[in-house]
Amino acid sequence: MTPTPEQQTAQTILQKPDTITIRRKTYTIPPPTMATLIETSAIISTLPIQPDTTATNFVETTLRTAKDWKTIGLVLATLILGAKPATHATNNSLTHLFHTKTKHQRLADDILHSLTPKECSALLTSLLSKMQIADFFAITTFLGTINTTKPTKVVETTAPGQQ
Repeated sequence: MTPTPEQQTAQTILQKPDTITIRRKTYTIPPPTMATLIETSAIISTLPIQPDTTATNFVETTLRTAKDWKTIGLVLATLILGAKPATHATNNSLTHLFHTKTKHQRLADDILHSLTPKECSALLTSLLSKMQIADFFAITTFLGTINTTKPTKVVETTAPGQQ
């Protein structure tokens, strides 16, 4: 059953966690974090650049590049599981780091093998809309503006009578 707009609004305001079920396993989607957005951006940057397509070669281009799009599963897995903090290089933490990557990759594989392209598209759109990207953009734009107001020329002044 699809939630009503009022239910969606209440869920957003109350920050109730979303859940998704993939291959009979339910995942609780954590609130968005800067780390998750950064990690997602890093993964997306590995996607191949799509050439300009026309209606005549749309299918051909899609089929030719589809092999490179396994990354979409990893993007969705990262948005669902969240980015995991880096750990210190101890034996135990290396095991944890390996397990975390395996968990993300396992979910990515499950997504690719169980969801249709339409479902992946809808899920990606839904998850990205909840990532507070506009807020991240506002922060980076604000900080970028501050960065551009730095003095561009150093002017040395001397006191009168000094050389």
